[in-house]
Amino acid sequence: MRTKHSRTLARPLQFEPTTTGVTPEAAAYAAQSRAPATRRAYLNDTGRFAVWCVERGLSSLPASAETVANFLSWMAGSGFKSATIERNLVAISVAHSQVGVDSPRHCRLVRDVLRGIRRNLGVAPTRKRALMTSDVAAMLATTTGGVKGIRDRAILCLAFSAALRRGELVALDVSDFEFSRDGVLLRIRRSKGDQDGAGAVVGVPHGMSPDTCPVRQVRAWLATAGIAAGPVFRSVDRHGHVSGKRLSPKAVATIVKLLAKAVGIDPNTVGAHSLRAGLVTSALRAGKAEHAVMKHSRHTNVSVFRSYVREPSLFTGNVAAGLGL
Repeated sequence: MRTKHSRTLARPLQFEPTTTGVTPEAAAYAAQSRAPATRRAYLNDTGRFAVWCVERGLSSLPASAETVANFLSWMAGSGFKSATIERNLVAISVAHSQVGVDSPRHCRLVRDVLRGIRRNLGVAPTRKRALMTSDVAAMLATTTGGVKGIRDRAILCLAFSAALRRGELVALDVSDFEFSRDGVLLRIRRSKGDQDGAGAVVGVPHGMSPDTCPVRQVRAWLATAGIAAGPVFRSVDRHGHVSGKRLSPKAVATIVKLLAKAVGIDPNTVGAHSLRAGLVTSALRAGKAEHAVMKHSRHTNVSVFRSYVREPSLFTGNVAAGLGL
């Protein structure tokens, strides 16, 4: 049983790059070698492992192959998914390498236990439902006319039309928008698939209806909130006051779930990523060329891109259709 004492003794393992003997500037760059989300995940994972070890009187750093193998087995028996278990193992391995000790990750015992867990639990991820065009339109119709409703409409329209990840959406500043007669050019400065910050520009055209047009909805939000610079999407309190703080990625997921629930969609089956998956699926279902959709969604790996495609689009142009059976 996890106790307060064990939580106090256990600390997340060190996984930052070793910076002994280097300048503060070099140390600062080394600290930025991993994305903030990766750093948070590693801290959470190594913290879990450290607590588990303290409770059993085991060493977490260095950890023996037997300790790590038993920890992975415990995770599998506690209901963690294969992907989470593998990420924990990577975090433990990185922590070992950063302090110059051998990682148990490559020991035969650990590899065999992980392979058995993968075979037993399976590795297929639990994917969120794609929110198709009709779903988004229905969700937009449930939004209120207040400041928060105007913001939520802009979020839904833009995230869907530009196939944005929630992190990309909340990172947008006013300076990233270039409005024109054709729509808006959107500059994505950094994303999950572009950790080095090469950047990308996405063209978002006007919608067919003013109520669902991403360009109009974003303009309406900026005008209503009086935002001329800085973060585009911000929190709004219950009195309709717009904060200067950037909206969090988690808040976007909450907005999507609440609006989905309002139209009868189980909120547990959707998330912010449902909008991105919905654009990809809807575009392919409408007959858009795969390479054009990939360019718009900024996918560089075909296998990853195709994993976004939800079942409805698999029947569009299906090779088994119209063969006389």
